[in-house]
Amino acid sequence: MTNRRPEAWCLLALGAVLLGATAYRFVARSEERMGLIESVWERLRGAPAPPGEGRRAAPAPSPPVEYEVEPLIGREYFPCLKAELGRAAKSIRVAMYLIDPGEGRDHPVNQLLDALAQARRRGVSVEVVVECPWEKKAPSLKRKNAAALDRLRRQGVSAVFDEPRHCLHDKLVVIDDRVVFIGNHNWTREALTIHDEVSARIVCRPADPRFGRYIGYIGAIGGEETEEGRKAMLQQFQKELLKRSQREAR
Repeated sequence: MTNRRPEAWCLLALGAVLLGATAYRFVARSEERMGLIESVWERLRGAPAPPGEGRRAAPAPSPPVEYEVEPLIGREYFPCLKAELGRAAKSIRVAMYLIDPGEGRDHPVNQLLDALAQARRRGVSVEVVVECPWEKKAPSLKRKNAAALDRLRRQGVSAVFDEPRHCLHDKLVVIDDRVVFIGNHNWTREALTIHDEVSARIVCRPADPRFGRYIGYIGAIGGEETEEGRKAMLQQFQKELLKRSQREAR
């Protein structure tokens, strides 16, 4: 057997070490790649990720809403609505075709408007949207609604006309996104006390924000100002013209 020099043995040992390290590194990386591929494959198949790996949680499904419906026939509507307005805790939204206030605090429509103002004073968000007829059609309707808006605005309630090019024919009241009044009753003395009208009180469990969002969309369209607002704007415009003419006269 041929005797090998010590240098040759050192070179062989060093080569074996390098070869072993390279082989280990290749196997380890292959296993890492295979583990990554298997993890992706399992996720695509819907399997849960291994413990310790962060994953975004899927959104919880919305709970189903149950609706308890109570018919309100004729005069049953007014006292039920007034009581619920007095119990409002967070928000009241009203979309009404016609609101016709009258004289005296005992007038049923005035009582509802006062209930809205009282809710506003105790911190409830109150929004009212009413129909604004197109151009000069139905001037009586516009006059009555304008009087209601003026009365509400003087008491700090957000109250607007809808867009004149759209017809708001709703008789809808939403309280705390939980109690909804919907049906035939406009806010007039006749509808609340005399006419044959049918509406319903709906209790949503849990609260359903869709009704309120609908009214919010109507109010966001932007409508005309009330007669009082237009008069104030005209007076301000006249004052500006007078000031300008006086400055030019100097």
